[in-house]
Amino acid sequence: MASSGSKYQSGRSGAEIAKLIRNEIKAACKADGPLFGCKVSVRYRSATHRVAIDIEITETPASILNHERVLAVAANPYEVCRLPRYTPQGEAMLAAAQQIADAYNRFESDIQTDYNNDAFFCSVTFDYGLAQRHEAAILCPVVLHPACCGCADCEERYAA
Repeated sequence: MASSGSKYQSGRSGAEIAKLIRNEIKAACKADGPLFGCKVSVRYRSATHRVAIDIEITETPASILNHERVLAVAANPYEVCRLPRYTPQGEAMLAAAQQIADAYNRFESDIQTDYNNDAFFCSVTFDYGLAQRHEAAILCPVVLHPACCGCADCEERYAA
C-alpha cells in the first residue's frame, strides 16, 4: 500500500531532506515534548542505489534504559530477556524522531514481492556511548565495573 508523509515532495535530494529533518528536530528539542532537552545528530549518506538518513540521539535529560532489564541482563548475560530495552521516555524520544522523518518519506514497498521503494532509508537510534553511560549509571551501585562512570560511589571505590 502506497503512502506519503505530509511533507514529502518529489525531487528533493537526500542532503536537502536531511537538512529539513535536522531543522525540525532542532525545533522539537527546544519545544515541550519527548525530545525536549535532547541533542540529536542527523546525517545523510548515499547507500547502495538509495539515500539513507541516520538520526542518532546523542544526549538526553532522562534515563533511556529500562533499569530492570539492565540488571537482569547483568545477572544472567546468556539468558534471553523479554523486558523492554528502553524506558517509556526513551521509546517516546525514538518515536518522535521517527515521526518527524516519516513526514518527509514516501513508502511504496511490497513486502510479498520483496519490492522496496521509498524516498530514503531511515534509522533512528540512541548513540552507543550514551547507552553505555546510562547502563554504567544503573550498574554502578550494583556491580564493580572496570569502566568507571564517574559517580560518587565509583570515586570512593577507585580512590585507592
